Amino acid sequence: MSIVIKIVGLIGAIIGVVSAVGIMNGVKEIRSGMANDDSRTLDKGIEKVVVGGAVILAIGGVVAYVITQINAIRF
Repeated sequence: MSIVIKIVGLIGAIIGVVSAVGIMNGVKEIRSGMANDDSRTLDKGIEKVVVGGAVILAIGGVVAYVITQINAIRF
């Protein structure tokens, strides 16, 4: 079971890193939108930051739940 837990943790970490990159990209778009006074770009950047943060929070909970359930399996 140890290897399964490591795989689940790795998948969660990969999703978290991808979401963090999305947040950084969103911050870049926010700065670009503010500099160019473009509300559409600004809104897209804000959306990326919010969605990325929500995904990071959700994936943390899901991974913790799955690992707990895997540990609860008895043979």
